[in-house]
Amino acid sequence: VRQEQLKGSGWVSMYPSYVDKERSIKDGRRVKVECACENPSTMDVMNACTKLGLDCLLEPKRYPKAWWVFGRCRIRLHNPDGSPCNTTINSRKELFHAIGKMIPLVREEVKKEMPTRPAAKST
Repeated sequence: VRQEQLKGSGWVSMYPSYVDKERSIKDGRRVKVECACENPSTMDVMNACTKLGLDCLLEPKRYPKAWWVFGRCRIRLHNPDGSPCNTTINSRKELFHAIGKMIPLVREEVKKEMPTRPAAKST
């Protein structure tokens, strides 16, 4: 997908800082603390989008208010015909709330899927 196709075509930019519980509104959080999560990453956002049935692309950008955090996600909110990709999410704000609430659930699923290592033998 080229940049020209993303501009004004139903794709929304989202930095993980938008749903970071540790940040204040002034520092870039875009949702209420109740809808935010701790230390989100771009992979968390991408996994949450997949779970919500939304297309997501990772871009090599940095959030100006948190330049040390790598990555920006572009999420398809609307189809080219203008219809929503997910009927329960119609706006940017609803998207950010849904992703913020979904990240902890996705993290739990990832933990369950990861194989457990046997304890190392001590001699």
